Formats: sequence, structure tokens, C-alpha cells
Amino acid sequence: MTRIDLIKMEGARVARISLAPGEISPNHYHTEVVENVVCLAGKLEIRFDDSSKTEVLVPGNIYEIKPEEPHFLINLCDSTSEYLLVQKGAYDFVPAQ
Repeated sequence: MTRIDLIKMEGARVARISLAPGEISPNHYHTEVVENVVCLAGKLEIRFDDSSKTEVLVPGNIYEIKPEEPHFLINLCDSTSEYLLVQKGAYDFVPAQ
């Protein structure tokens, strides 16, 4: 996973993130942060703690992840997938199981 922070300030963060083919981001949640995932390239799947809940994103799609919602992303492509991550709120990163 490659992350380029574009904005990093108290209460707001914006990053451009790339996932290699088949790569999976860490399973985690945030206690106060609202995340918006904007797919820029490829095909991404957002999986949630409740394994029956998933969301697939292609370029131009956006999905909002609420606080306290454990999640991780998977690159479903055989090429790099990229997304813009927009976070609002007091930042924390809590590993989920």
C-alpha cells in the first residue's frame, strides 16, 4: 500500500492511496472519523465486520464509512487500484480483528 498525504491537519485528512493487485488494507475502525472513499482507478471492495456487508467501487464511485464501523479494502484488479480517502473528525486508527 502506498499513501500520499495531501492534507493532514487537525480535524481533516486527505490522502491518495494505491493498492497493488490483490492487496488488502489493514482491518480497522475510527472512533470519531467519517471516511469518504472515492475510487480513482481499478476496482475496490470495502468489506465490513459483518461479512455479509460489502461495497464495490469503480472509478467515480464514492462511499461514506461511519465511525465505529470496522472495515478494510481489497483491490479486485490485476493492476493497481487507487482511491482518494477523505477523513473528517478527530483522527485515530484502531486495529480490528
